[in-house]
Amino acid sequence: MPGIQRSRSTGAGFNAATGSTGTVSCVELSMPSCAGPDQLIRITIEIYTVHPYEKLVTRVLPALRARHLRGMDEDNPNRFWTRKTADWGPKTHGR
Repeated sequence: MPGIQRSRSTGAGFNAATGSTGTVSCVELSMPSCAGPDQLIRITIEIYTVHPYEKLVTRVLPALRARHLRGMDEDNPNRFWTRKTADWGPKTHGR
């Protein structure tokens, strides 16, 4: 997800203090993980270690994710591939 990052150096670190806030374009990276709590802590530490900024914004959110198994649900009448008419596709495909 594209966004804008704003930052200002206070001079407390290696960089000299800046009087104004600078802005740069940034992107939000999102990745699902099946890692447990201990693994997520290790992943977060590793990201922080290699990230170039001092204060990294990291959000770890619990999520559910379906994993499709081939052949599963083939007879489900709610799936688009089991319908008699292809109402889900463009008219050029025989809809």
